[in-house]
Amino acid sequence: MADIDGDGQNEVIGIPNVEFGVPYVTQAYAIMVLDGAYDDGSRSAMRKSGWETLPRGGTPIAVDGWYPPGGVPAAAIIDIQGEIEKEIVVSLNDGTMAAYSADAQLIWRFNYTSAKAIMYTSEPVVADLNQDGSPEIVFSTYGSPDVTDSGHLIILAADGTLLHDVALPDPGENGNGNGAPAAPTIADLDGDGQLEILVQTFDHGLDIFTVPGSACDCLLWPTARGGPLRMGQPSGT
Repeated sequence: MADIDGDGQNEVIGIPNVEFGVPYVTQAYAIMVLDGAYDDGSRSAMRKSGWETLPRGGTPIAVDGWYPPGGVPAAAIIDIQGEIEKEIVVSLNDGTMAAYSADAQLIWRFNYTSAKAIMYTSEPVVADLNQDGSPEIVFSTYGSPDVTDSGHLIILAADGTLLHDVALPDPGENGNGNGAPAAPTIADLDGDGQLEILVQTFDHGLDIFTVPGSACDCLLWPTARGGPLRMGQPSGT
């Protein structure tokens, strides 16, 4: 939930799978934006104006069997361009992280697969890590249990350009997958005023990265689904 267009009314944002054709399987993931419970109720749960045609991702990456499990296409809804409107940042299981505008337009798309056939990503989290007034998009990657180098911590600038691609250390083996499927958490873990990034992996436990020069005053979407209550847009942002 978030007010994506700045009109004071929350919208409800979901990422449905699109099934059609033969075989009847997921052909793509899409973004749906519904009007919230407006005062008179006349628009509640109807597609928001401009979102009648749902933006779709590319063909989802498929695996033979069940492992690794597919990504969870949950979005971060935050202002990354310094405007009243908010953007929707999401991976649609097609090997890319993408940002869409409040009027359903694609802003940018970043390919995170490192040329691997099977690669998924966590949900994105968002914070201004370097105190430059522009937020960064942070996520982790994971892939097949048959390889040991799918786990990365990736940090993008607000315009979708790559800032950091950090291979997760000491990879191990796990039959469910390799890398980090859960959304990172960004927080000041030790109370020193500097941020840490927590990354939970399939194969070797929890990695904690320090962020030198960071501060805690711009945590826009610091954990999965926005905050500890998993209710979307964090209070006061």
